[in-house]
Amino acid sequence: MVGFGTEAVNLQSAANKFTSLLGLDSESWGYSYTGNLIHNGVKRKISQSFGHGVVIGIHLDMWLGRMSVFRNGKFLGVGFSSGIRGKEIYPMACSTAARTGMRIVRSSSFPTSLQFMCCQVLRNSLPADKDVSESIFIPPGLKLFLINNLDWLLRPYSPKEVSGTVTKLRKRGVRCEPKGGCSEMKRARSDVTDQKN
Repeated sequence: MVGFGTEAVNLQSAANKFTSLLGLDSESWGYSYTGNLIHNGVKRKISQSFGHGVVIGIHLDMWLGRMSVFRNGKFLGVGFSSGIRGKEIYPMACSTAARTGMRIVRSSSFPTSLQFMCCQVLRNSLPADKDVSESIFIPPGLKLFLINNLDWLLRPYSPKEVSGTVTKLRKRGVRCEPKGGCSEMKRARSDVTDQKN
């Protein structure tokens, strides 16, 4: 289970229970391998269940106060849109399964802007296998800025690519448990690209 919470999450609330901690109270929000979003003890199904090899991404927009969920780079929808704004939030992961490996590979913070929201619209309007920065005309200075700052949002993606990249990294001896989010997919892509250059 991946998600986030405030420092007020009661870590002892599930001490004697076999249950995932995220989403049990009003101070945490989680997305489970069962495809359920959980907050304040209430579950809501947004996708099919998933297992090993799936890359989950969480985008937390503090300006609008909402969390969006991605699976293998595909937008699943807005998970939560209330109770988040104005809180100090921390990324969290938990599991009840034995021998589970998860890793938060990248956590970054940047202000939401009209530029970012426009890039989201562009990404969602083009097929997943198209690179936004190569598919439409963007003035050279703006294109360079976007590639340097929002490349992860503009690049093409596919579940096959994610799976293939993880396999290549493992062959190179890199330990890669693709449970950390979309950013792991980005990192894996850049590692493979660097190897080719």
